[in-house]
Amino acid sequence: MKQTDESSNDKAGRTAATRSRHLLHKSRQDRSAATVKRLAEATTRLLETRDFDSIAVDEIVAAAKASKGAFYFRFRTKADLLRYLAEDAFEAISSESSAFLKSAEARRLSLEAFVTEFIDVAARTYTTRRNLLRALLEQTRPGGDLVIAALVRAGSAESIRGLAAALERRKREMRCPDKDIAIATALVVLGVALRNSCLFPEQVSSVNGLTPARFRLELGRLVMAYLRPSRRG
Repeated sequence: MKQTDESSNDKAGRTAATRSRHLLHKSRQDRSAATVKRLAEATTRLLETRDFDSIAVDEIVAAAKASKGAFYFRFRTKADLLRYLAEDAFEAISSESSAFLKSAEARRLSLEAFVTEFIDVAARTYTTRRNLLRALLEQTRPGGDLVIAALVRAGSAESIRGLAAALERRKREMRCPDKDIAIATALVVLGVALRNSCLFPEQVSSVNGLTPARFRLELGRLVMAYLRPSRRG
């Protein structure tokens, strides 16, 4: 009977020890995730006034209230941190875009209403991440980080596919001669013009009387004039 009690106690002890190790491991994971989040947020704040290349690891850890050891335990280099930020940003952008494109409300919108709403949603997405996305775009130039450049291309391609599918569903509302070419052209115009106007608003503001909001309004009209030109005669 005594042996049975000792066996039960041993089993209970092992179970408690296992549970304790699991909780400790989870606690460490949570702390690690919290540190990564602080490092990422600190870098994003620094990007509001600085180019990424000019930001030192010492400045990042100071802003994050972390140590250099904590930084290098999670990232081999500063470039690894930027790659993490790129993956996180494009995952969030993809999630936001999909949520809008797949929503019942978006599916009910007419072509014109959809183009207008899409421009507004995309503008908010770009604007809230302006400084980070600018830093990522810098890496797509010759000599930049190949991994980040690939992430930028993949993120852009995914956004284009979702928008293309939404426009395809609204072909019947279009009156252009070649609807497939019109959709392809609209994708390029929307993608490039929206990205540049949101990430580099100074380019828009340099034109007299043109604000980013007015530019988006006129962009929507331009796309609609192409997809659904006015009937003549």
